[in-house]
Amino acid sequence: MSVSELGKPPEPEDLKKTLQALAEAAGRRPYIVFAGNRLAKYLWDHWADTLKRAGLGWQDLLQVLSQHSHDALDWVTGQLEWDAFIARLQWSLERRARKPARRRTILDYIGEG
Repeated sequence: MSVSELGKPPEPEDLKKTLQALAEAAGRRPYIVFAGNRLAKYLWDHWADTLKRAGLGWQDLLQVLSQHSHDALDWVTGQLEWDAFIARLQWSLERRARKPARRRTILDYIGEG
């Protein structure tokens, strides 16, 4: 998968305003970016086909987004530009797609792997 294949979705201004209101009410806490999984769903709607072709699914996107929750919060609060936030996510998604899948063995299930 190539970062350029994902493209940059338009900045979701309405979603940003909603998350800003949550951030103001709840304080500056990274978990607010997961409220209703709205941000993840927005990105999935734009990237799902490309991510699936790269062997990545919804859970992969959620895990990468969780690794960048502080970046997402910085975007929500205006401390990080949308382009920079998306570039960081794309970099992490590309790395994840390049990582060879690890096959599980019986030892993984009995606690020795």
